Order: sequence, then C-alpha cells, then structure tokens
Amino acid sequence: MNQYTKSERIEILKLALINSQNDVACIFHQKYPNRPKPSQSTISRLLKRFEETGSINNKKKYGRPKTVTFRDNQIDVLSFVGNFPTKSIRQISSESGLSRTSVSRILKLNKFHPYKMRCFHALNEDDPDRRIEFCELMQNKCNIDQTFLSNILFTDEAKFYLNSHVCNHNMFYWSRSNPHWYENFNNQDKRNINVWAGILGDSIIGPFFYEEALNGENYLQILQTEIGEAVDNLATEEIWYQHDGAPAHYLAEVRQFLDASFPDHWIGRRGTIEWPARSPDLSPLDFFLWGYLKAQVFQIRSNNIEELKTRIANVFNDIPPDILAKVRKEFYDRLGYCLLVNGDNFEHLIK
Repeated sequence: MNQYTKSERIEILKLALINSQNDVACIFHQKYPNRPKPSQSTISRLLKRFEETGSINNKKKYGRPKTVTFRDNQIDVLSFVGNFPTKSIRQISSESGLSRTSVSRILKLNKFHPYKMRCFHALNEDDPDRRIEFCELMQNKCNIDQTFLSNILFTDEAKFYLNSHVCNHNMFYWSRSNPHWYENFNNQDKRNINVWAGILGDSIIGPFFYEEALNGENYLQILQTEIGEAVDNLATEEIWYQHDGAPAHYLAEVRQFLDASFPDHWIGRRGTIEWPARSPDLSPLDFFLWGYLKAQVFQIRSNNIEELKTRIANVFNDIPPDILAKVRKEFYDRLGYCLLVNGDNFEHLIK
C-alpha cells in the first residue's frame, strides 16, 4: 500500500464505497494507467484500516527507525556483493566493517539467497551432440509409446563403504542437558561392498552384491547368473536393458550377450541406442537411487559387511512404487532440460 499517495488512497476508498473490488481495480487503472493496478488484498486492507481507525494513513511504526546510515550500509553491502558475489558473510563483514548480523539482515531484506556451487562431470567436445541425439530419440519414443519408459531396465553399480555415515549436520540429540553424544569413526576402515541394481517400471531389480572390482569378466558372469535369472522371470519381449559406457560394459562378450538376450532392445555403448558418455545426470540410478539409498542406509551405522548388505536390501524393498513413477517423469523432464541447453550440463537449472 505504500506505493500509493494519500490522494490515490482516497480515490481508491471512494471507488470501493460504490463499486465491487474488481471494478475498483479496473476503474482506477483506466484513470491512472501509469500507476500500479491495486490488488483485491490492497483494497481490502485499505477498507479495513479505514473502518478500524477512520484513517487511510499507515499504522505508526514503533522501535528504532531505519536511519540514513542503515541505508548507506545497504548500498555498501549490495555493491560489494554485486562485485564479489562469491564472498561469504564473514568476508563481507570483515571488509565492510559491519557485523555479520547486519550483513545477514541486509542480504535477507533484499531477498538474496546463498546458492551453493554444484560440481558436474566435465563434457568433451563431442559430448553435447551425442547427448542431443540421445535425448531427441528418447523423447520421440516416449511420445509415440507412453509405456516406453516403464519397459526400460535402467541399471548401474555403486560402492558402499562400511564406515560411511550421514553428515552430522543432520543429526540431533534433543535433551535438557548436554548428553556428550559421540560416535567412534575409523577413517582407516576401507571395507566395502559393490552393489548392482536396476529400476524397471515400478519395481527394483536386485540388489546383487559382488566383492571384487567390476571388470568385463565378472560383469558378464553377473549378467548370465543373477541378472539373467531375474530378467528371465519377466516378459522380456518389450524390455530394454540400459547401462552406461563403463569399460566393463564394453567387453565384446558382454555386448554379444546383450545382443542375444535383448535383440535390438538395449541401450549402451554401441547398443541399439547409444548411451551418451559422461551423462550420469540422465541415469535414474545416479540422479535418484544411490543418493536416496545411502541417505537411508547410513542413518544407522552397520557393524559389518553382512549387516550393511541387510540394510541395503531392506531399504530397496521399502521404496514405494509412486516414487519410482516420479523418477520416470523426472527422467523425461531431464531429456527436455538437456535439449534446452543444447546438450550441456543442466542440473543447476532444475528447481
């Protein structure tokens, strides 16, 4: 309401006494086309204030008024941030001579928010073109067949360390007195387990565990045994198998196996559909599953590898189908984001 002069408020009030609020806004805007069109909430507040106080003036403000010095400080801080947007509040405070509280209040008052830098895979020169080709092809298939994404078995592998834990900024112990809560953490304990998993429609395939580092030979063995057995129980005619371009996935015998098991129906390096290199931002397991899984698994520390396996399997089994439906939609949306930036990194654009 501060944007209107006293005479304009009187004009709005007069109009509101004989017209509806919608008409008031239109009549005022026609009469003063260069002034802001009053909203219904503005008109309602003006009427209410007049009824309660008999005045159209703003309510008297209490407390210490904002001084010229405060306005000058705002200009100084905002100018500093404009020139050095990556400086911290501590640095701005130190160089401006203002307290950190004042700097924080000024930035908040002017609706500044501290956005964190995000790190992405560096793309090679030809990667954007390959990503564009992939996204256009996938979008086309999705638009033709709405069940297409539900028939893709998205797969990936990840390593889980026994000594991993969630960030302690997210851990609290509510008490009236300090419980001196702590946890022993052995940074030298490098025990880990490798996990293969797949997402197919509203279902999770796996998890399958293996102890050795993944190479072409043991990946082929996993494909032929655990994964093959799980897929054999599915209607394989429409299923597409997807994996990224990791060296283990490119073994000639692996590609031959996929050609035989999923003829013209697999996505990967030299597959029926070429998976674009360096594109974890397009993989549902990378942009959703592994982060979700680790956040759940490491809320409680596992004492040994077997206990860690059990926790991983339990979290897998508890993933609701509606979340996986949202993941498919997210994948489709990411195809659009990737095209929007001509194949470049795009995750910083996602709200």
